[in-house]
Amino acid sequence: MKIRLNDIEKSFAGKQVIRPVSITIESGSFTTLLGPSGCGKTTLLRMIAGLERPDAGEIWFDETCVFSKKEGIDLPPEKRGLGFVFQDFAL
Repeated sequence: MKIRLNDIEKSFAGKQVIRPVSITIESGSFTTLLGPSGCGKTTLLRMIAGLERPDAGEIWFDETCVFSKKEGIDLPPEKRGLGFVFQDFAL
């Protein structure tokens, strides 16, 4: 599945934590998000999975738009068909 982000943004309490970012992750590719603690890696992954709502932009899975602020599209996480394994978890 190809994942495409178009101008995704996110703020918490007025502080912008994800500046507009656009990226395409091709199907079958191996992609790594690398950066220091607090740079937004987990927030970006949570937005792709639908666990966090972006403030702007679009998220596409292949040719299906799963999020668009402009068009009012926000497919819930359980309908996105995407798995997510957390590094740390609590039982």
